[in-house]
Amino acid sequence: MKFRLISAIILTAIFSSCAQDYKVIKAPHRKTATGKVAGIVQHSSPVKVSKNIGVGRTAGGLGGALAGASFGGGTGRYIGAVAGRFIGALGGNKAETRIRQKDAQEIMVKLKGKSHKFISLGEQQYKTGDKVWATTNLYGEPLTITPR
Repeated sequence: MKFRLISAIILTAIFSSCAQDYKVIKAPHRKTATGKVAGIVQHSSPVKVSKNIGVGRTAGGLGGALAGASFGGGTGRYIGAVAGRFIGALGGNKAETRIRQKDAQEIMVKLKGKSHKFISLGEQQYKTGDKVWATTNLYGEPLTITPR
């Protein structure tokens, strides 16, 4: 009985924390800079950004599942473990988002007649009308910007 409960908790934690989107990890053609293009900042505004890696969700889910399993008996323990897992995962995800939050700046830059959006985490603050240099990749998509 206890073995089935612990197995269910562990399997739920593993499968729910592994369900992530695929990301391209190696694409040198996307990151190779080809040249500089002159641009102008159209708009900038402060934003907050956060990059979650899933630690809060996993830890919260495991803790919630163990806490939920401690209530009730029989089938109620399983229901408590599953409910605790989901509630703990939501709470852990929110907590991780708040802990990893950083101040940043969202910048709209006009390059070659097209507008591109950047998120700047650096100390450099851009404002409307600033002239910038943008390095672009093979496809003409901007990679980085620097003041002119």
